[in-house]
Amino acid sequence: MVLYENNDDIYDNPATEAVINFLSWAYLNHSIIINERFLFALMVIFYYLATYQLITEALQLQYRGFKKYFGEIFNIVDMVSIMLSVSVMSMMLRNFNFPDGFGSVEEIDMRTTVGISFSIFLLWIELIFYLRPIPGIGNYIYYVIIIFKTIFPFFLFMLIVMIAFAHTMFVLLRNPVQIKTKDSTFSGTATNSLTNETLNVEFKSDFDPTSGDNPFTSFSQAIVATYFWLSGDMVQRDEFDNWVVDAFTLIASIVLVVVLQNMLIAFMSGVYENAETKGRQTLLRHQANHIADYEALHHIHFWGHEHQGVINEELEAKSTFMKQIYKKKCLDERSIMKYNDCFKSEIKEISIIKNELNDKIERLNKKIHDPKKGTDDEIKNEIKEFDNIIIKKLEN
Repeated sequence: MVLYENNDDIYDNPATEAVINFLSWAYLNHSIIINERFLFALMVIFYYLATYQLITEALQLQYRGFKKYFGEIFNIVDMVSIMLSVSVMSMMLRNFNFPDGFGSVEEIDMRTTVGISFSIFLLWIELIFYLRPIPGIGNYIYYVIIIFKTIFPFFLFMLIVMIAFAHTMFVLLRNPVQIKTKDSTFSGTATNSLTNETLNVEFKSDFDPTSGDNPFTSFSQAIVATYFWLSGDMVQRDEFDNWVVDAFTLIASIVLVVVLQNMLIAFMSGVYENAETKGRQTLLRHQANHIADYEALHHIHFWGHEHQGVINEELEAKSTFMKQIYKKKCLDERSIMKYNDCFKSEIKEISIIKNELNDKIERLNKKIHDPKKGTDDEIKNEIKEFDNIIIKKLEN
Protein backbone atom coordinates (compact mmCIF):
# COMPACT_ATOMS: atom_id res chain seq x y z
CA MET A 1 0.00 0.00 0.00
CA VAL A 2 2.81 2.37 0.86
CA LEU A 3 4.75 1.58 -2.30
CA TYR A 4 1.81 2.04 -4.67
CA GLU A 5 0.25 5.09 -2.97
CA ASN A 6 0.35 8.12 -5.30
CA ASN A 7 -1.07 10.79 -2.95
CA ASP A 8 -0.83 11.72 0.71
CA ASP A 9 -4.47 11.24 1.67
CA ILE A 10 -3.71 8.16 3.72
CA TYR A 11 -1.37 10.12 5.95
CA ASP A 12 -4.15 12.52 6.98
CA ASN A 13 -5.59 9.78 9.15
CA PRO A 14 -4.35 10.08 12.78
CA ALA A 15 -4.50 6.30 13.15
CA THR A 16 -1.96 5.95 10.35
CA GLU A 17 0.42 8.29 12.16
CA ALA A 18 0.05 6.30 15.38
CA VAL A 19 0.72 3.00 13.62
CA ILE A 20 3.77 4.40 11.81
CA ASN A 21 5.24 5.81 15.01
CA PHE A 22 4.71 2.54 16.85
CA LEU A 23 6.15 0.40 14.08
CA SER A 24 9.12 2.71 13.53
CA TRP A 25 10.16 2.57 17.20
CA ALA A 26 9.54 -1.17 17.29
CA TYR A 27 11.64 -1.62 14.16
CA LEU A 28 14.49 0.45 15.57
CA ASN A 29 14.27 -1.39 18.87
CA HIS A 30 14.47 -4.79 17.22
CA SER A 31 16.84 -4.22 14.31
CA ILE A 32 19.29 -1.79 15.92
CA ILE A 33 19.37 -2.53 19.61
CA ILE A 34 18.53 -6.24 19.77
CA ASN A 35 19.79 -7.27 16.36
CA GLU A 36 22.33 -10.02 16.99
CA ARG A 37 24.58 -9.04 14.09
CA PHE A 38 24.87 -5.47 15.29
CA LEU A 39 25.61 -6.58 18.84
CA PHE A 40 28.15 -9.12 17.62
CA ALA A 41 29.89 -6.43 15.56
CA LEU A 42 30.02 -4.17 18.62
CA MET A 43 31.55 -6.99 20.66
CA VAL A 44 34.21 -7.62 18.03
CA ILE A 45 35.09 -3.92 17.96
CA PHE A 46 35.14 -3.83 21.76
CA TYR A 47 37.53 -6.77 22.09
CA TYR A 48 39.73 -5.43 19.30
CA LEU A 49 40.09 -2.04 21.01
CA ALA A 50 40.60 -3.69 24.40
CA THR A 51 43.35 -5.94 22.99
CA TYR A 52 45.01 -2.96 21.33
CA GLN A 53 44.94 -0.99 24.59
CA LEU A 54 46.32 -3.92 26.59
CA ILE A 55 49.20 -4.37 24.14
CA THR A 56 49.94 -0.64 24.33
CA GLU A 57 49.93 -0.70 28.13
CA ALA A 58 52.16 -3.79 28.13
CA LEU A 59 54.67 -2.05 25.86
CA GLN A 60 54.63 0.99 28.11
CA LEU A 61 55.19 -1.24 31.14
CA GLN A 62 58.14 -2.92 29.42
CA TYR A 63 59.63 0.41 28.33
CA ARG A 64 59.18 2.40 31.56
CA GLY A 65 59.56 -0.34 34.15
CA PHE A 66 57.23 -1.61 36.85
CA LYS A 67 57.93 1.05 39.48
CA LYS A 68 57.77 4.04 37.14
CA TYR A 69 54.73 2.73 35.27
CA PHE A 70 52.58 2.12 38.33
CA GLY A 71 53.88 5.29 39.95
CA GLU A 72 51.39 7.33 37.89
CA ILE A 73 47.67 7.17 38.58
CA PHE A 74 46.90 7.50 34.86
CA ASN A 75 48.45 4.12 34.05
CA ILE A 76 46.68 2.46 36.98
CA VAL A 77 43.29 3.76 35.85
CA ASP A 78 44.00 2.65 32.27
CA MET A 79 44.90 -0.88 33.29
CA VAL A 80 42.07 -1.33 35.82
CA SER A 81 39.39 0.09 33.50
CA ILE A 82 40.43 -2.17 30.63
CA MET A 83 40.62 -5.33 32.76
CA LEU A 84 37.32 -4.63 34.50
CA SER A 85 35.49 -3.85 31.24
CA VAL A 86 36.78 -7.02 29.59
CA SER A 87 35.79 -9.11 32.62
CA VAL A 88 32.26 -7.67 32.72
CA MET A 89 31.80 -8.15 28.98
CA SER A 90 33.00 -11.76 29.26
CA MET A 91 30.41 -12.36 31.99
CA MET A 92 27.70 -10.89 29.77
CA LEU A 93 28.67 -13.13 26.84
CA ARG A 94 27.37 -16.16 28.71
CA ASN A 95 23.80 -14.91 28.09
CA PHE A 96 24.31 -13.94 24.44
CA ASN A 97 22.47 -15.93 21.75
CA PHE A 98 22.57 -15.31 18.02
CA PRO A 99 18.81 -15.64 17.42
CA ASP A 100 17.79 -12.83 19.78
CA GLY A 101 20.98 -11.43 21.30
CA PHE A 102 20.22 -10.75 24.96
CA GLY A 103 16.47 -11.07 24.50
CA SER A 104 16.33 -14.35 26.41
CA VAL A 105 17.63 -12.73 29.61
CA GLU A 106 14.77 -12.58 32.10
CA GLU A 107 16.59 -11.29 35.16
CA ILE A 108 19.85 -9.38 35.33
CA ASP A 109 22.38 -10.54 37.90
CA MET A 110 23.16 -7.92 40.53
CA ARG A 111 26.89 -8.57 40.26
CA THR A 112 26.76 -7.87 36.55
CA THR A 113 24.90 -4.62 37.14
CA VAL A 114 27.44 -3.50 39.74
CA GLY A 115 30.31 -4.46 37.44
CA ILE A 116 28.78 -2.52 34.55
CA SER A 117 28.29 0.56 36.72
CA PHE A 118 31.89 0.50 37.99
CA SER A 119 33.30 -0.13 34.52
CA ILE A 120 31.29 2.78 33.09
CA PHE A 121 32.53 5.03 35.89
CA LEU A 122 36.18 4.07 35.30
CA LEU A 123 35.83 4.48 31.54
CA TRP A 124 34.52 8.00 32.04
CA ILE A 125 37.45 8.74 34.34
CA GLU A 126 39.80 7.35 31.71
CA LEU A 127 38.16 9.55 29.06
CA ILE A 128 38.76 12.58 31.27
CA PHE A 129 42.40 11.55 31.72
CA TYR A 130 42.78 11.20 27.95
CA LEU A 131 42.02 14.93 27.71
CA ARG A 132 45.00 15.87 29.87
CA PRO A 133 47.34 16.72 26.92
CA ILE A 134 44.95 19.55 25.98
CA PRO A 135 46.22 22.71 27.72
CA GLY A 136 42.79 24.15 28.53
CA ILE A 137 41.58 20.97 30.27
CA GLY A 138 44.83 19.33 31.30
CA ASN A 139 45.79 22.19 33.62
CA TYR A 140 42.74 21.61 35.81
CA ILE A 141 43.32 17.85 35.84
CA TYR A 142 46.84 18.41 37.10
CA TYR A 143 45.56 20.96 39.62
CA VAL A 144 43.32 18.29 41.14
CA ILE A 145 46.11 15.70 41.18
CA ILE A 146 48.65 18.08 42.73
CA ILE A 147 46.16 19.24 45.36
CA PHE A 148 45.11 15.68 46.19
CA LYS A 149 48.72 14.50 46.55
CA THR A 150 49.51 17.43 48.82
CA ILE A 151 46.52 17.12 51.13
CA PHE A 152 46.40 13.32 51.13
CA PRO A 153 48.16 13.07 54.54
CA PHE A 154 45.59 15.50 55.96
CA PHE A 155 42.81 13.31 54.52
CA LEU A 156 44.30 10.33 56.32
CA PHE A 157 44.37 12.32 59.55
CA MET A 158 40.69 13.27 59.14
CA LEU A 159 39.84 9.65 58.34
CA ILE A 160 41.49 8.47 61.56
CA VAL A 161 39.52 11.05 63.55
CA MET A 162 36.25 9.98 61.89
CA ILE A 163 37.00 6.31 62.55
CA ALA A 164 37.59 7.18 66.22
CA PHE A 165 34.17 8.87 66.50
CA ALA A 166 32.52 6.08 64.48
CA HIS A 167 33.96 3.42 66.77
CA THR A 168 32.77 5.36 69.82
CA MET A 169 29.21 5.72 68.51
CA PHE A 170 29.19 2.10 67.31
CA VAL A 171 29.94 0.82 70.82
CA LEU A 172 27.43 3.22 72.35
CA LEU A 173 24.47 2.78 69.97
CA ARG A 174 24.77 -0.65 68.36
CA ASN A 175 22.39 -2.12 70.96
CA PRO A 176 20.78 0.86 72.73
CA VAL A 177 18.60 -0.96 75.25
CA GLN A 178 18.79 1.64 77.99
CA ILE A 179 19.01 4.67 75.71
CA LYS A 180 15.68 6.32 74.97
CA THR A 181 14.60 7.32 71.51
CA LYS A 182 12.76 10.47 70.57
CA ASP A 183 9.14 9.87 69.59
CA SER A 184 8.47 12.40 66.88
CA THR A 185 4.76 13.06 66.43
CA PHE A 186 3.21 15.03 63.56
CA SER A 187 -0.41 16.13 63.73
CA GLY A 188 -2.73 18.04 61.43
CA THR A 189 -6.19 18.23 59.94
CA ALA A 190 -7.59 16.91 56.67
CA THR A 191 -10.94 17.55 55.01
CA ASN A 192 -12.90 14.91 53.15
CA SER A 193 -13.89 16.45 49.83
CA LEU A 194 -17.00 14.24 49.49
CA THR A 195 -18.55 14.77 52.92
CA ASN A 196 -16.74 17.98 53.96
CA GLU A 197 -15.79 16.20 57.16
CA THR A 198 -12.75 17.47 59.04
CA LEU A 199 -10.41 14.74 60.22
CA ASN A 200 -7.68 15.05 62.84
CA VAL A 201 -4.57 13.23 61.58
CA GLU A 202 -1.63 12.28 63.78
CA PHE A 203 1.59 10.59 62.62
CA LYS A 204 4.21 9.02 64.82
CA SER A 205 7.69 8.08 63.65
CA ASP A 206 8.45 4.38 63.75
CA PHE A 207 12.19 4.32 64.51
CA ASP A 208 13.63 0.92 65.38
CA PRO A 209 17.10 1.32 66.97
CA THR A 210 17.92 -2.37 66.45
CA SER A 211 17.21 -2.38 62.70
CA GLY A 212 18.68 -0.62 59.69
CA ASP A 213 17.10 2.64 60.83
CA ASN A 214 20.01 2.97 63.21
CA PRO A 215 23.19 3.42 61.11
CA PHE A 216 25.39 2.58 64.10
CA THR A 217 24.38 -1.09 64.22
CA SER A 218 27.33 -1.93 61.93
CA PHE A 219 30.84 -0.48 61.97
CA SER A 220 30.97 0.28 58.23
CA GLN A 221 27.65 2.13 58.35
CA ALA A 222 28.88 3.99 61.43
CA ILE A 223 31.88 5.31 59.45
CA VAL A 224 29.59 6.47 56.64
CA ALA A 225 27.21 8.15 59.10
CA THR A 226 30.15 9.88 60.81
CA TYR A 227 31.35 11.21 57.45
CA PHE A 228 27.95 12.79 56.83
CA TRP A 229 28.34 14.72 60.06
CA LEU A 230 30.42 17.11 57.97
CA SER A 231 27.27 18.09 56.06
CA GLY A 232 25.18 18.45 59.23
CA ASP A 233 23.34 15.11 58.98
CA MET A 234 23.52 13.87 62.59
CA VAL A 235 21.09 10.97 62.93
CA GLN A 236 22.02 10.15 66.52
CA ARG A 237 21.04 13.60 67.77
CA ASP A 238 17.67 13.54 65.98
CA GLU A 239 16.64 10.04 67.11
CA PHE A 240 18.26 9.37 70.51
CA ASP A 241 17.54 11.16 73.78
CA ASN A 242 20.63 10.82 75.98
CA TRP A 243 23.18 13.27 77.34
CA VAL A 244 26.14 11.07 76.33
CA VAL A 245 25.00 11.14 72.70
CA ASP A 246 24.61 14.90 72.88
CA ALA A 247 28.08 15.29 74.41
CA PHE A 248 29.81 13.22 71.70
CA THR A 249 27.81 15.07 69.05
CA LEU A 250 28.98 18.43 70.41
CA ILE A 251 32.62 17.32 70.52
CA ALA A 252 32.41 15.90 66.99
CA SER A 253 30.80 19.06 65.62
CA ILE A 254 33.61 21.19 67.09
CA VAL A 255 36.47 18.93 66.00
CA LEU A 256 35.24 17.74 62.60
CA VAL A 257 33.02 20.55 61.36
CA VAL A 258 34.49 23.69 62.92
CA VAL A 259 38.20 22.86 63.10
CA LEU A 260 39.20 20.16 60.61
CA GLN A 261 36.82 21.09 57.81
CA ASN A 262 37.86 24.75 57.88
CA MET A 263 41.52 23.72 58.09
CA LEU A 264 40.99 21.60 54.99
CA ILE A 265 39.44 24.51 53.08
CA ALA A 266 42.26 26.87 54.09
CA PHE A 267 44.88 24.24 53.28
CA MET A 268 43.40 23.62 49.84
CA SER A 269 43.37 27.36 49.12
CA GLY A 270 47.08 27.60 49.86
CA VAL A 271 47.89 24.48 47.87
CA TYR A 272 45.93 25.76 44.86
CA GLU A 273 48.28 28.71 44.49
CA ASN A 274 51.27 26.37 44.31
CA ALA A 275 49.42 23.99 42.00
CA GLU A 276 48.62 26.84 39.61
CA THR A 277 52.31 27.61 39.21
CA LYS A 278 53.28 23.95 38.78
CA GLY A 279 50.36 22.98 36.54
CA ARG A 280 51.91 24.34 33.35
CA GLN A 281 55.22 22.61 34.02
CA THR A 282 53.45 19.34 34.81
CA LEU A 283 51.42 19.61 31.60
CA LEU A 284 54.55 20.10 29.48
CA ARG A 285 56.34 17.25 31.25
CA HIS A 286 53.48 14.82 30.60
CA GLN A 287 53.24 15.95 26.98
CA ALA A 288 56.95 15.22 26.61
CA ASN A 289 56.44 11.81 28.25
CA HIS A 290 53.64 11.01 25.79
CA ILE A 291 55.89 11.89 22.88
CA ALA A 292 58.75 9.84 24.31
CA ASP A 293 56.46 6.84 24.94
CA TYR A 294 55.04 7.05 21.42
CA GLU A 295 58.49 7.19 19.85
CA ALA A 296 59.76 4.34 22.02
CA LEU A 297 56.86 1.98 21.27
CA HIS A 298 56.99 -0.47 18.40
CA HIS A 299 54.51 0.66 15.79
CA ILE A 300 52.76 -1.96 13.66
CA HIS A 301 52.01 -0.95 10.05
CA PHE A 302 49.79 -3.07 7.84
CA TRP A 303 51.54 -1.73 4.73
CA GLY A 304 54.88 -0.08 4.14
CA HIS A 305 54.95 3.67 4.40
CA GLU A 306 57.08 5.89 2.20
CA HIS A 307 60.08 7.67 3.55
CA GLN A 308 59.17 11.26 4.32
CA GLY A 309 62.63 12.60 3.55
CA VAL A 310 64.39 15.30 5.44
CA ILE A 311 62.38 17.57 7.68
CA ASN A 312 63.56 20.75 5.96
CA GLU A 313 65.58 20.40 2.77
CA GLU A 314 66.46 24.09 2.60
CA LEU A 315 67.79 24.08 6.13
CA GLU A 316 69.91 21.01 5.50
CA ALA A 317 71.15 22.50 2.23
CA LYS A 318 72.17 25.66 4.06
CA SER A 319 73.84 23.68 6.79
CA THR A 320 75.79 21.66 4.17
CA PHE A 321 76.81 24.89 2.45
CA MET A 322 78.01 26.33 5.74
CA LYS A 323 80.03 23.19 6.38
CA GLN A 324 81.78 23.70 3.05
CA ILE A 325 82.44 27.34 3.92
CA TYR A 326 83.96 26.34 7.23
CA LYS A 327 86.12 23.80 5.46
CA LYS A 328 87.42 26.38 2.96
CA LYS A 329 88.04 29.12 5.50
CA CYS A 330 90.83 28.86 8.00
CA LEU A 331 89.43 30.12 11.25
CA ASP A 332 92.47 29.12 13.30
CA GLU A 333 94.80 31.89 12.15
CA ARG A 334 94.50 33.63 15.51
CA SER A 335 94.07 30.53 17.59
CA ILE A 336 95.94 29.90 20.79
CA MET A 337 97.50 26.74 19.39
CA LYS A 338 99.13 28.64 16.55
CA TYR A 339 100.45 31.24 18.91
CA ASN A 340 101.94 28.49 21.00
CA ASP A 341 103.53 26.83 17.98
CA CYS A 342 105.00 30.05 16.56
CA PHE A 343 105.72 31.75 19.85
CA LYS A 344 109.51 31.94 19.43
CA SER A 345 109.38 33.19 15.85
CA GLU A 346 106.88 35.88 16.78
CA ILE A 347 109.08 37.12 19.63
CA LYS A 348 112.12 37.23 17.35
CA GLU A 349 110.25 39.19 14.68
CA ILE A 350 108.93 41.67 17.24
CA SER A 351 112.43 42.23 18.64
CA ILE A 352 113.83 42.94 15.14
CA ILE A 353 111.12 45.48 14.38
CA LYS A 354 111.68 47.07 17.78
CA ASN A 355 115.38 47.51 17.11
CA GLU A 356 114.71 49.04 13.70
CA LEU A 357 112.28 51.50 15.24
CA ASN A 358 114.75 52.47 17.92
CA ASP A 359 117.47 53.12 15.32
CA LYS A 360 115.18 55.20 13.16
CA ILE A 361 113.97 57.25 16.12
CA GLU A 362 117.53 57.89 17.28
CA ARG A 363 118.76 59.05 13.84
CA LEU A 364 115.68 61.18 13.33
CA ASN A 365 116.21 62.81 16.69
CA LYS A 366 119.84 63.66 15.87
CA LYS A 367 118.97 65.22 12.52
CA ILE A 368 116.21 67.32 14.02
CA HIS A 369 118.43 68.75 16.77
CA ASP A 370 121.50 69.13 14.51
CA PRO A 371 120.48 70.94 11.31
CA LYS A 372 123.99 70.56 9.83
CA LYS A 373 123.71 66.79 9.65
CA GLY A 374 120.44 66.66 7.75
CA THR A 375 118.34 68.65 5.33
CA ASP A 376 114.59 68.93 5.29
CA ASP A 377 114.28 66.34 2.55
CA GLU A 378 116.31 63.81 4.52
CA ILE A 379 114.16 64.38 7.60
CA LYS A 380 110.98 63.84 5.58
CA ASN A 381 112.38 60.61 4.15
CA GLU A 382 113.23 59.38 7.64
CA ILE A 383 109.67 60.13 8.80
CA LYS A 384 108.23 58.20 5.82
CA GLU A 385 110.44 55.21 6.60
CA PHE A 386 109.33 55.40 10.22
CA ASP A 387 105.64 55.43 9.14
CA ASN A 388 106.20 52.47 6.81
CA ILE A 389 107.66 50.43 9.65
CA ILE A 390 104.64 51.19 11.86
CA ILE A 391 102.17 50.32 9.04
CA LYS A 392 104.03 47.07 8.37
CA LYS A 393 103.80 46.18 12.03
CA LEU A 394 100.05 46.86 12.12
CA GLU A 395 99.48 44.74 9.01
CA ASN A 396 101.32 41.80 10.52
